Amino acid sequence: MVKFLDENQDVLEALRKEQLHMAKKTAPKPYLSLEDLAEMPYASKVVKEALRMASVVPWFPRQALQDCEIEGFKIKRGWNVNINAKSIHLDPMVYNDPNQFNPTRYDVGLSLHGNLILFSLG
Repeated sequence: MVKFLDENQDVLEALRKEQLHMAKKTAPKPYLSLEDLAEMPYASKVVKEALRMASVVPWFPRQALQDCEIEGFKIKRGWNVNINAKSIHLDPMVYNDPNQFNPTRYDVGLSLHGNLILFSLG
């Protein structure tokens, strides 16, 4: 995440502004509560975008639970299938300018269901 913040000073400044606001609001507490974190939406977007751009798990295996067909490819029950999360995270059909670090992409109803696969979803 440090790399992306260094390369995007406007994002760093917006994040710093949100954090300083929260520091003033929560002083003199030595830590933030979960409720406090919920009031930091920009920080959440920055983390999501950093994880999208630099996938912790770029691909992961799954086992087909039943026979299925995906785009003409027949997959049998029990087969191992590798999911390429990195290609999903950088898919221009899902994300506008996918190679651009842009936390504000999460401002407007971007559906993340199936499109943001962090830590291989457990």
